[in-house]
Amino acid sequence: MILFSDAVFAIAITLLIIEIKFPELPEDHPGQVDLLKLFGPTLKGFLAFAVSFFFIGVSWARHLKMFRYLRAYDGRVIFLNLFSLFFIVT
Repeated sequence: MILFSDAVFAIAITLLIIEIKFPELPEDHPGQVDLLKLFGPTLKGFLAFAVSFFFIGVSWARHLKMFRYLRAYDGRVIFLNLFSLFFIVT
C-alpha cells in the first residue's frame, strides 16, 4: 500500500510540471522583447507549481511518517488512504 501511495504522490508531482512551457519568441519581434511580459504567465505557473510541490511534498512526508507505524491494514484503511490520495491528486 505504501508503494502505491508513493507512486500516486510521484505522479501528482510530475503532472504539475507538464503544463509549464516556455513561451516562444515572436518571429516578428523588433529586436527587443519585454521579457517580463513574455515570461509572466510562465513565472506565475512556476510559482503555482512550487507552492503545489511544497504542499504535496509535506503531505507525502506526513503520510510516510503516519504509515511507518502501520503493521496491518484492512479495507477501511485502504479506503481512507485512497480518499486522502484523491485530494492530493485533485
